[in-house]
Amino acid sequence: MSKQIVVTTGAFMLVDPTNDQEIQWNRPSVVTATHFIHERCSNGQLKVLAGNFCDEASDQDFKQFLIDHDNDFDAAIENYRLSFTSEAALDMKSDEGTNETATQEAKTQEAPANQAQAPKEVTPQAASKAKK
Repeated sequence: MSKQIVVTTGAFMLVDPTNDQEIQWNRPSVVTATHFIHERCSNGQLKVLAGNFCDEASDQDFKQFLIDHDNDFDAAIENYRLSFTSEAALDMKSDEGTNETATQEAKTQEAPANQAQAPKEVTPQAASKAKK
C-alpha cells in the first residue's frame, strides 16, 4: 500500500483500527492508505495533502521535517517528497556505477582470453631458439 500525508479537518485525532496509526489533530500525518483512511476522506474528516509516497515514508521522519521547517506544512511536504526523489536518484547513480564497474571488469576479464586465442607471430630468432 502507498502512503499519504493527511490532515484532519477539525480539532480531533483519529486512530486507524486496522493498523493503529494515529492521525494527529494539530499537524499533517504520514499514513498508510487503508480503507479506514479512504472512508474518512470520503466523509470529510480527512483531507489528503500529498500522496504516492513509498513504504519507507514514516510519520516520525515527517514530524522532524515539520520541526526543521518551522511547521510550514507546504515546505515540509515538498522537501519530504524531494528527500525520496534524491534518494532514488542516488540509488540509480549507485546502480549505474556498479553496472559500469561490472562492464569494465568483464572487458578486463575478456581481454586476456581474447589475447590467448589470437595467433602469435613467431620471429625467425624465436624459431631458431625453439629448435635448439
